[in-house]
Amino acid sequence: MRTTPSSKALEAIHAASNKILVSDENGEFADYSFYHSERLALDYEWFVETVKKTSSVLEIGGYPFFLTSALKDRGYEIQTIDKLSLSATRLANQLGLQITGCDIETEKLPFADDSFDEVIFNEVFEHLRIDPIFTMEEIHRVLKPSGRLWLSTPNLKSLRGIMNFLFKSEAWAIVGDGVYAQYKHLRTQGWMGHVREYTSKEVTDFLRSVGFKIEGVIYRGRYKNPAVHFASSLVRSFKPYFSIVAKK
Repeated sequence: MRTTPSSKALEAIHAASNKILVSDENGEFADYSFYHSERLALDYEWFVETVKKTSSVLEIGGYPFFLTSALKDRGYEIQTIDKLSLSATRLANQLGLQITGCDIETEKLPFADDSFDEVIFNEVFEHLRIDPIFTMEEIHRVLKPSGRLWLSTPNLKSLRGIMNFLFKSEAWAIVGDGVYAQYKHLRTQGWMGHVREYTSKEVTDFLRSVGFKIEGVIYRGRYKNPAVHFASSLVRSFKPYFSIVAKK
């Protein structure tokens, strides 16, 4: 699988991003668009290259719907699960997306066993705080035999994560504003920040324990600092994110 998106994939994500940014009155998605556009373009490209439009697809935690919107524009029918905060509901309505509300940490997914060919689970694993085993078992349950899980999460063993650990005594790679601030999200926004961030080995070991078969690990993402970004391009495991493709 390619690790750098094509210009067409980036254009598709930017087109979807522009629709969302136009309605973003508070400007909260501008940084998200910058940092995640390459990752989202790769997700988009992998899907277009490997997933049929007739496939049954579930996306969990799609907000702010950059990838969801781009794939919808491409012709994919995607069922999306989200916790349905006020901002997520408003944005979904503006984009014409059908979102099902579900607290994936405490509620069973509202689908029968073996329902989906593909499940997208991007930038969600690091937010799980109650029972990640339950959540991942539910994803495993609704996947069809040989169905695929696409999971993306911050890379704790990234270049920035290593530097933060060595020089700041802090175990994070992305968020940067401390454990207290992450938990305070529960009070101020109604959802958890990052409980913690993980290495690729930790997540692959976890998924195997749930019953998944790992097909591949892909390191990706970009840093705003050009020197740091260049260094991470020389050693790909230093990239800020990684994705795991796994099968039931």
